[in-house]
Amino acid sequence: SRMADEFAKEIGEKLEMVRGEGFASARKIAARFNDLGIKSFQGKSWSHTSVNKLIHRRRQLGLE
Repeated sequence: SRMADEFAKEIGEKLEMVRGEGFASARKIAARFNDLGIKSFQGKSWSHTSVNKLIHRRRQLGLE
């Protein structure tokens, strides 16, 4: 959806910040987002699956 696309664009800065801290795998990124209180597009906690979906969407948008 267009809203999910916008979310994928907006969270890019936080994703890069977490990657810059050394968190590379989807599981570790999910755990770090949860530790920081960052919610998923659906307002829920992150899982490795939701991180992988986010990265896939960002690739489709040409952001990865």
